[in-house]
Amino acid sequence: MLAGISSYIENWLWMSQLDYVGIFWTLLSVQCLMFCAAFIFAFLYLWLNLRQATTYCGKILEPVKTRIPPIFR
Repeated sequence: MLAGISSYIENWLWMSQLDYVGIFWTLLSVQCLMFCAAFIFAFLYLWLNLRQATTYCGKILEPVKTRIPPIFR
């Protein structure tokens, strides 16, 4: 983690020396936006699949639950 932060600090210092600080912030904001978009997409994909799996798992296991004696439920 420290290596990643030091990389951003290094790039910020280098670009500020060249008066390209605006480009640095643009690149950083694009990277953050792409990360957030990919995270939201992956989260929604996994959440929908897990929700669907738990719904169908309950329907599939329902006959099995009725055969289990009440003492073990």
